[in-house]
Amino acid sequence: MAPYELSQLCRGQAANRFDRRPSEITVNAPIRQRDGSTVQGWYDREGKRTAFFTCRFDQDNRFLSVY
Repeated sequence: MAPYELSQLCRGQAANRFDRRPSEITVNAPIRQRDGSTVQGWYDREGKRTAFFTCRFDQDNRFLSVY
């Protein structure tokens, strides 16, 4: 899976998890690690501060979690 695809998958998972439209979610390029990859991102809350999150992927680029 290409890095762009990991970022887009993270965007979709985060939009679903945080009840946002994908267009409201900003994500960075994946960071490759020994045990998989992470993608960091953020979105603006209405009238509040920015919320940050991280998506985790395993070594085979399977989505694990968003927190």
